Amino acid sequence: MTTYTPKSPYKVRAVECHYRTNEQGIYEALKRATDPLTETWERLRKAKRIGIKFNHDKEIKNRIYFEGHLQQLVTHKTARAFLRLLREKTDAELVAPDVSFYTMYHEGTTLEQTVTFADIFKEF
Repeated sequence: MTTYTPKSPYKVRAVECHYRTNEQGIYEALKRATDPLTETWERLRKAKRIGIKFNHDKEIKNRIYFEGHLQQLVTHKTARAFLRLLREKTDAELVAPDVSFYTMYHEGTTLEQTVTFADIFKEF
């Protein structure tokens, strides 16, 4: 029998969280998944700025929902819970550097029409 020992310093964590869970439940699942990653949290606590890449660029007319949840994009509840966790564990400036495909290639389209999380970013 061969034993595989990964050489990567990266860790992968997974926890169960039903897709109908409320925002608090998602937050608690994120905490369960990330609390053991102490070395990573230490590095993040030292950061002055943290860049976050969400998959959230989509015109309103092209957003697909299933039972009230965005499909193909990060859901609002997950984004808010994730940002809440970062805000509680770090003092870093949170930035979401992104470019909107739609504003670049569809004349007349504005960021307000494509940035799914504009309201959430203002909260954090």
